[in-house]
Amino acid sequence: MQEPQKILLIRLSSIGDILLTTPLLRLLHRRFPQAQIDFVVKEQFRDLLRCDPAIGTLYTLASRAGFSGLTALRAELHAQNYDLVVDVHNNWRSRFLCLGLKGGRVVRYRKYAWQRFLLIRAKIDKYPGEIPVHRRYLDTVRDWGIADDGQGLQIALDPTDRQQVQLVLQQNGYRLDELQLGFAPGAGMPTKIWPAEYFALLAERCLRQANVRIWLFGNQADRDAAERICRVHPDRIVDMTGKFTLMQTSCALAAMQGLVCNDSGLMHLATAVKCPVLAIFGPTTRQFGFYPQGSQVKVIEHEHLDCRPCSAYGSKRCPRNHFRCMREIDPLRVYEMVEPFFHLI
Repeated sequence: MQEPQKILLIRLSSIGDILLTTPLLRLLHRRFPQAQIDFVVKEQFRDLLRCDPAIGTLYTLASRAGFSGLTALRAELHAQNYDLVVDVHNNWRSRFLCLGLKGGRVVRYRKYAWQRFLLIRAKIDKYPGEIPVHRRYLDTVRDWGIADDGQGLQIALDPTDRQQVQLVLQQNGYRLDELQLGFAPGAGMPTKIWPAEYFALLAERCLRQANVRIWLFGNQADRDAAERICRVHPDRIVDMTGKFTLMQTSCALAAMQGLVCNDSGLMHLATAVKCPVLAIFGPTTRQFGFYPQGSQVKVIEHEHLDCRPCSAYGSKRCPRNHFRCMREIDPLRVYEMVEPFFHLI
């Protein structure tokens, strides 16, 4: 089989899904060190990849570009004459970008759509095991002998951003003689969010038992939850929600000794910078492949609910209006996992 000289990866969104492509990117670069490897991503997520040395050209698509913007990007990509296009998004936009490609080979990520439908609707599990999504991405290039190296997700940090973030953390009380623990109370969908009052109770218990400072991370949508958590102890809980870019958040998470979070993009971001993670899962389950991977990862969930999973990506409301998958995960139970995992003393 001819080895490709020009490779294009397509993954437009979102935070976690893009980070899950980084093992694929790393291994393609290792397998084809002389090849040009380019990437297509939505503009708001370019921070995740802009410093990656394996990427030649990082193409971005503005969220409001519309069909005309997509068409213009398609023409630009087709002019590059790629030997291999790896579509690990596999939606109508990514398929349109590949439409009419001449000469190159296109391989696509398998979504297991009918297995997902059966598991959600009928609770029948026909998945071929609990295969992480990053390994499903790698399956697209198995014909070239590429296999998982076990090194997990990664993100190349910007040195300038890292220095700026270190200064901000120090100005807000970061000290080497304290445990620095992050909380990320948000998620992309409401049903994936552990209640803010539970995060507040967890914070209170951590602060009572340990020499710890708690940092809150997320976007503007998480500000209300962050304000409620901060009321527990304003002097020892620092609200950084909505204040950092994605790159700056990555740098801040790299300075934490641990992160407590929901099933969210920041969960994957923390694993990419090798920050230990305790993730709280509600409506989603392991079969979908988005569980965090690695020895520094723990997941807590309500394992015995017959209504789980009710969704692959979360939803706006609980289909049964009880939200037991999150409400029945007690803050004390979470603390009992936090204490030994993050070495609270």
